[in-house]
Formats: sequence, C-alpha cells, structure tokens
Amino acid sequence: MELAAIPANENERQAAVKALGILDTAAEERFDRITRLTRSVFDVPIAYVAIIDDSRQWFKSKQGLAADQTPRNISFCGHTVLKEDTLVIPDAQADRRFADNPMVLGEPFIRFYAGEPIRSQEGLIVGTLCIADRKPRMFTDLNRESLKGLARMVENEVSLMDVIKLQCELLNTKEKLIESQDRLKHEIADAAFYVQSLLPAPFETERIKAEWKYVPSSELGGDAFGYHWLSEDKLAVYLLDVSGHGVGAALLSTTIINVLRSQALAGVCCSSPAGVLARLNAAFQMEQHSGRTFSLWHGIIDLKTRELKYASGGHPPAALLSPKLDQARLLDKGGMMLGIIPNAEFAEETVPFEEGSRFYLYSDGAYEVSFEENKRWSLAEFIAFLSASGPNSDQILEKLKVLRKSEAFQDDVSLIQLTF
Repeated sequence: MELAAIPANENERQAAVKALGILDTAAEERFDRITRLTRSVFDVPIAYVAIIDDSRQWFKSKQGLAADQTPRNISFCGHTVLKEDTLVIPDAQADRRFADNPMVLGEPFIRFYAGEPIRSQEGLIVGTLCIADRKPRMFTDLNRESLKGLARMVENEVSLMDVIKLQCELLNTKEKLIESQDRLKHEIADAAFYVQSLLPAPFETERIKAEWKYVPSSELGGDAFGYHWLSEDKLAVYLLDVSGHGVGAALLSTTIINVLRSQALAGVCCSSPAGVLARLNAAFQMEQHSGRTFSLWHGIIDLKTRELKYASGGHPPAALLSPKLDQARLLDKGGMMLGIIPNAEFAEETVPFEEGSRFYLYSDGAYEVSFEENKRWSLAEFIAFLSASGPNSDQILEKLKVLRKSEAFQDDVSLIQLTF
C-alpha cells in the first residue's frame, strides 16, 4: 500500500480545517441531503463528505458507511487532497497504491472511488466529496462535471459554518439575556448599546459625505444598518429591519449585519446586491429564528461611474434626489421579505446619479409616526418633506420629534443620508 504524501501547505490546510469548527460535530440534514443526492445521481452504494484532519479522515456526512472516521494513512481521500482536480480510481485492485489497502481487502470492499476536493473560503483543501462502489466502474467527463457541481454545493454549506457559529452565539446570548425577567430592562439597554456599537462612523471626503441617525424604540426593534468600502470607488450601503421587537429581533439583525460587514458569503460577488439578498435569504430562514423575517435594502455606489446598483427585499424605497429635479426618485424593485422562501430571487437595478445628489435610506420607523389620534405621517408626506426642504439628518429627526411631540418613538428610527 502506498501512503499519500503530505501536502506542502499542510500547516495552513490544518489551520483552515480547525478554523471551520466542523470536526466531531453532529450530523446535519443540509450535508446529508447532498450525500443522498450524490449517491442517487451516480447510483453507487457509498457517498460521503470527509474532512481530512492531521491523522484521520472524519465523515461529516456518510451514506453506506458504518464508521465515523478512518485513519488518514489508509484513506483514499488522503491522496485526493494532493490534487487540484478530481481523483478517480476505476479499479482499486488494479492500482498499486490501493491494491492491499484494508478498505479494499475488507469492509467496505472498495473497488471504485472518485473524490472531488472541498475548499475553504481561502481556497485551501479541507476535505472531499467522494463516491465509492464495490465493483470497478468507468467515470466519464460528464460524471466529473456532475461531481464537481455537487462538491460546490458542499463548499457553500461549509462556508456557512461562520454564519452558523454566529447564529449559535446569537442563541446563546439570547438565552443568557432572558434568564431573568427582573433584568429585562437592563438587558434591552445593553442590547441597544450593542446595536449602536456596530454602526459605522460618519465620514466626509471630497467625493462623498455619510451621516446617519438611529433612535431605538423603548421596546428595541430590529433595525440595523451599515456601509463599508468594497474598493477605492465603491461603497456598499445597507439597512435591514427584522420583524418584531425585543432582544431576539435586535440580536438577529446584528448577526446579519456582522455577516454583511465581514463579507462572509461564499460564492456571492459582493458587488451584486441581488446575489447578497439571495444568499442571506437562504441562510436566515424564518423557521430557524422563531418565525422572524426581515426586510433589506442593499446598494453599491460607484463614485467613478456615478451609478448606484441596488436590490430590495420588502423594504421601504430609498430616495435619490438630484440637484436638478424637485421630486425624489424612489428606488424600489419590490422584492419580498427575506426568510420566507428559501430559493427566492431578487431583481437588481442600476441608476445614474449627478454630482450634488442626496440619497436617503431609512426604516419605516422614520415616517410611520403617529402624531394625532388615528393620524400618521405617510411615506408620501415623508418623501415630499425630503424633496421640498432638502433636510440633513438632524433636521429630519427634529421634524419627527415635533410631529410626535415626544423624544420617544414606537419603533426604531434609522436613517442614512449620503451626499455625493
């Protein structure tokens, strides 16, 4: 039996494996669904996802295997991690590397094997998606492409480990925050402070000025927002609103903001707002978060081309005001709330803007202000106020306080103003 060599980047590879936090975790349906599909597609008795640790191959998901792990030095996958492409063994008994392998001579009596590397977000091979049969087989180019496609599905799930860890932290934090009803007010104040600590700093350059206002409601809502540079000329800006109030809504919103800010969405171009919405929608389904859904507006401002590309899911329209026009342009593609349908798609639009334009992104708390019995400021009135007076964020907040006749609000008030 020929032992597999150790990859030249083994230290970096092992660090990537450990960073995933996936070893020795419980079986998950999202991985088992892929291995079941893989076994069906290729009509093989064995399919599995293996993570290659320093001395073992450990199975995150397996179909047709009894063991949870095997020594790395007898594994087929130990050879796969050395390749940049699919490893195919048509007949293990005819291959000197595997002819006397215990897994060939004994259970599971492997004769045919095909394995495709699984990579981390950094591009390091951390494991494999494999199929095996107890009889020799041929493997066509079309078969290779199919296995690669299924492996990319596994990579997408592996890339969500960071998101899942954030979700676990969210759940653990929530449990700690609601241990005692006597501490609820204090905990809500802490959560509000945490939300505010994540908000970006206002800034002003020669090309763009960014400012914002955030006033949490007495019950603490699910608003969160941010912006960050994708490049020297491109600024991503986003605002989301989780349904409901309280600590749970606030923690879910901050988890999503952390994912956006860290750009931890594998397989998605960060310059595609529609792609970002689709990935977040798939990652944060309502059944995993006490039925909570969320709206999100996400845009990319290109200061070089003077274009704004955006997508929206169930969120109030952003407003773009040109210095040459009296009426604001509403930016709304009419997408549905996120977290409802796993495979929902979102439309994307690109609009030009002129120098001196103003841009407003806000939550519904910025205009749904009740100021008399059964009377509420409408979105149309809010937009008319923006268009007519060209207020800055301070003036908008003061207008809301005057209408409300109070410093307190029933819902979070979130507003981003950009001038470029």
